[in-house]
This record gives sequence, C-alpha cells and structure tokens, in this order.
Amino acid sequence: MQDSRVWAVLAVVVVGIVLMTTGAALLGLLVGLAGLAWGVFDRQAVEASRRDLTKWNRSKICLACPHVFP
Repeated sequence: MQDSRVWAVLAVVVVGIVLMTTGAALLGLLVGLAGLAWGVFDRQAVEASRRDLTKWNRSKICLACPHVFP
C-alpha cells in the first residue's frame, strides 16, 4: 500500500514537470508543488503510524483485565 502512494506522489511531480516543460509553467509549478506537499504530509503520517505501532508493540496487555500497560 505504501509503495503505491509513493509512486502516485512521484507521478504527480512528474506530471508537474511535464506541464512546466510544455508551456503551462504556472500550472506545472502548482501541480509539482502539490505533489511535493502531498509527499511530505504522507511521509509524516507514515512515520507517526510507525511510532504508534512501535509503542503498541512494546506495551503489555493484562489477560485478567482489559488494561494495557505501557
């Protein structure tokens, strides 16, 4: 799933570059910047998810009660 998002972000940036070289410079710049911003926000979300998963994997669950110990 993550690989497909990386390829989608890369495709948007490439489309922006192609638009800039074919004459629609402002539109190409906007599309390219939007792709870069999407990539940055997506990467931050992935890193936050990995941190949460690591925290969860380190926690201990009591089998007698529904309590989770950090």
